[in-house]
Amino acid sequence: MPAPVLTPALFTFLRNLKRNNTAEWFHAHKADYEQHVKAPLLAFIEALQPRMAKVSPRIRVIPKAVGGSLQRLNRDTRFSKDKSPYKTAASLHFPVEGAGDLLLGYHLTLAPGEGEVLSYYGLWEPDGPALNAVRSRIITAPGEWKKAAPRAFRAVHTFKGDSLKRAPKVNGEQVADDHPSIEDLKRKSFAACATLDEKTACAPDFLDRYMDTVKAGVPLMQFLCRAVDVKF
Repeated sequence: MPAPVLTPALFTFLRNLKRNNTAEWFHAHKADYEQHVKAPLLAFIEALQPRMAKVSPRIRVIPKAVGGSLQRLNRDTRFSKDKSPYKTAASLHFPVEGAGDLLLGYHLTLAPGEGEVLSYYGLWEPDGPALNAVRSRIITAPGEWKKAAPRAFRAVHTFKGDSLKRAPKVNGEQVADDHPSIEDLKRKSFAACATLDEKTACAPDFLDRYMDTVKAGVPLMQFLCRAVDVKF
């Protein structure tokens, strides 16, 4: 079976949604969403399933729009000043089984614009104990951390998320300001991102290109899973 191919129509729909972010417009163009966004992304997820299983059988890849890997476009506006009802990017999420409430896994975001197709992997805004566990492992296993995010990896990946302004305490002990990994220890998230684009996403080999990014993130994922005691 040939790999599913995403088309420019997916990004056209998202561009139009950004300009017309209302429930009325979305419902009037729901057929376009079903045809150009939902259906091809579900096919992409289904084709991705066996490939992800080879990386780790514990990565949950579910070709469903409800309770599956395809994230809803609807936004939760209850606590937001922005009352736009829809996200203007399509998102796929592949969590690691057994991580509980931790946002630990892979994430793919597809939005219109140059450099707006983003492949994420890692741990996003963990709770206090998990954050302390990752920082502790960076300190106690520096060689392991260096292999998880080496210089070559950092040259093509960007760590996302907020950081502390000052050195943190780890296991109750203040970390020195001149610690070799101080910038990493200040992080509140450990999520790396590879940047792609629309042209790449619409190419026939996008599934292969995406899997290249997934494999690049395996050492980081293995490190994080060990740190928070989750099997990978």
